[in-house]
Amino acid sequence: MTAAGTGINTTPTVQKASKYVRNFCVDATPGDAACAALADDHTGPWQINVAIAATAANGIPTGLHGHIISFVPAVQGVTPTAASSGAIDWACGSSTTTTAKARFPSLTVTVPATALQAKYAPAECR
Repeated sequence: MTAAGTGINTTPTVQKASKYVRNFCVDATPGDAACAALADDHTGPWQINVAIAATAANGIPTGLHGHIISFVPAVQGVTPTAASSGAIDWACGSSTTTTAKARFPSLTVTVPATALQAKYAPAECR
């Protein structure tokens, strides 16, 4: 899992960006550049942080450019490991994590400083 996270993080931003996504990283805050590789002994929580691309062309208010929505995987309600088996559920957070805490009390969704305001996030991510 560490190799996959490092692969995502070290992929050039231009290859990850899209109409609505500026950048995304695993267990790191996305910006304009590629994120740092994960340490070889990294054990999670495997939080995927997605920075929003907000431009006049895509209809998202430009003040939200770079704001982050976060997703944390869970297998049987806990942080997955290489030995985990079962369906993957996702805890989601924006500027709040109320729903994630209620559904997955053993997980922590870390809210970045530039988190997407809850009013713009899907209900599952508030």
